[in-house]
Amino acid sequence: MHSIETPRLRLQLVTLELFDLCIEGNQRDAERCAGVFMCDDWMRDVAYLKRRRDQLAADPSYMPWCVRMIVLKETNSVIGQIGFHTPPAPPELRAIAPGGIEFGYRIYVPHRRNGYAREAAVGMMRWASMERGIDSFVVSISPDNAASQALARSLAFVKVGQQLDDVDGIEDVLVLNGPALRRAIAS
Repeated sequence: MHSIETPRLRLQLVTLELFDLCIEGNQRDAERCAGVFMCDDWMRDVAYLKRRRDQLAADPSYMPWCVRMIVLKETNSVIGQIGFHTPPAPPELRAIAPGGIEFGYRIYVPHRRNGYAREAAVGMMRWASMERGIDSFVVSISPDNAASQALARSLAFVKVGQQLDDVDGIEDVLVLNGPALRRAIAS
C-alpha cells in the first residue's frame, strides 16, 4: 500500500503493527516503525486508534480505506489524521450516496488554519476517485464546527440531512458528487 502525496503532505497508512505500538504508548518504536515524528495528539487518541485497529483486524481489505496519518513533508511530523469510515458502498449510505464513501479528518490545533485540511481532503478524494472509481463522498460535521462547515461549502458539499452520532452528537450530513466533485478534485 502506498501513501497519498499532495504538495505539502503525505497521507500515510497505519499498519496493524503501528496501531499496536501507538495504543501501547510506545512512541519511540512507533516513530521508528512509521519513519515519522509522532505528536502527543496522535498518541493520546487511544480510543479512536483502538476502534480503527479493531476494524482493520476484522477486515484486512479495509487497509487502503483506513485512517492515515497526515504528515507534513517539511518536518516529517504527524499533524493530523484522515480516513474513510468503511470500505466503499456501505448499506447506510445507499440512500444518499450509492456506491459512495464517508470520510473524516482532524488537524491538530497547532497546525490549523494553514489549508492542510483542504489539501488532505482533496488528496483523499482525488485518490479514491481516480484510483478506485469512487464518485460520491460524504462528510458528517457538527453544525458548530465553523471551520469544517466552511471547508465543506468551499468544496461544494451539499447538506442532505442530519444525524445523531453516538460520539459527536448532532451532525450535518453532506454529500459531494457529479460535476462538483470533478471541480473539487481538480483544484
